[in-house]
Amino acid sequence: MKRTPLPAELEQRAFTVSEAKQLGVGQSRLYDDHLSRPTHGVRTTTEPSTVSELAEATATGLPDDVVFSGRTAAEIHRLRLPERPTTDDDLDVMRETNRARIRRRGCTHHKGLELRESTEVDGIRVTDLVDTWCDLAAEMSIEDLVVMGDSIANRLGSVDQLYESLARRRVRDADRLRRAARWVRLGSASHMESRVRLAIVWAGLPEPELNVTLDDEIGGWIGEGDMVWRKKRVVVEYQGKDHFTPERGPADIDRRDNAAASGWTYIEIVAATHYKKAKRHKFLVTLADALGCAVDVDASWHQR
Repeated sequence: MKRTPLPAELEQRAFTVSEAKQLGVGQSRLYDDHLSRPTHGVRTTTEPSTVSELAEATATGLPDDVVFSGRTAAEIHRLRLPERPTTDDDLDVMRETNRARIRRRGCTHHKGLELRESTEVDGIRVTDLVDTWCDLAAEMSIEDLVVMGDSIANRLGSVDQLYESLARRRVRDADRLRRAARWVRLGSASHMESRVRLAIVWAGLPEPELNVTLDDEIGGWIGEGDMVWRKKRVVVEYQGKDHFTPERGPADIDRRDNAAASGWTYIEIVAATHYKKAKRHKFLVTLADALGCAVDVDASWHQR
């Protein structure tokens, strides 16, 4: 049997059952298997495939004063999480304390929106970057909070707003957030660069400059280094998967050779080195030797 087409204004977006009925869509069409039901009373023509798509569809059936928070907000903000939520997970939603709880399958309610700032990302209302970071403190390690804090600081252009949020309102797990905030830095270009930097400084080595220029012997430009100790002419480069492509690989080799020819000690690290204890220790000892420093390779960095 040929399906009755939906009104054109419903084809490319989520819509409520009541809205569709007002436009003349029959009951049987709203309950056939060719429409997705992301949440009670809402329909879409395609199944949401990402958390953002699911949140956008679910928002159609929520009161206007509800925002997404927690891990859901972090995913919509495209922040780095140790474990990313999926469309099988409940969405975190938040409302002011004096408003009724959201009791909807697929949503976990949180109160306290009056204490937080909200914003929109691609048309979806969420808690802002800093409040999202604060709300995740209890379920993330100090290292993961620093990694996320680096990303937020880069977007905001400053670390100050992290501290301002801690001072502005009473924050649960404030001590953990302060411990993390003091290690947050501007300039880290990826989550792995942040993790490698933390391994270095938590082992007692001097803190590097981040993503700054390498020069040759007469001050000419060679390129940028991920982590740089200019006075010692030492550079550490994190090599991710994109560094090993036919397009990028030769350029990286040329830069490394030019840096070495100009007196730079060039040390590379990949994810497998960072996450394997013995290889990470060897990397830290090699870096310490290049810097002329002592290193505590047994430092329990996650306790810093």
